[in-house]
Amino acid sequence: MTPVYIDTAVWQDYFAGRNPELGDRVDELITQRLARVSGAVLQELLSLARTQADCDRLAEALLGVCDRAEDDGRTIALTAGRIACRLHAEGLAPLPPLRVLSAASALTAHAPLLTTDAAPHTVARYFSLKILCA
Repeated sequence: MTPVYIDTAVWQDYFAGRNPELGDRVDELITQRLARVSGAVLQELLSLARTQADCDRLAEALLGVCDRAEDDGRTIALTAGRIACRLHAEGLAPLPPLRVLSAASALTAHAPLLTTDAAPHTVARYFSLKILCA
């Protein structure tokens, strides 16, 4: 089975328990060892922790699904730059940088992106990013 990158918005809903069906889907991906978190999403999620203790617990929980195959970041950064350049050339407003990096991580790994955010759908219109809607 193919690993699935999970975007920040999905993790936020998952941890808040806002969508039980989505929670079941994420649990299934974790159980099957198919859930992946890009470095950009990990950074964003950790920045939302209210205390250092919360940050430490969250980091420990997410390290199991981090993409250990993610390279030193150059390939992902290049892909993100190409995405931003293409969207600019198409006359579109810039997307938030962490959304672009999240999409670039999934593209680089040739993996789908599970998201509830609209931004990656814009990327998918111009690149071969497969979006899984939560």
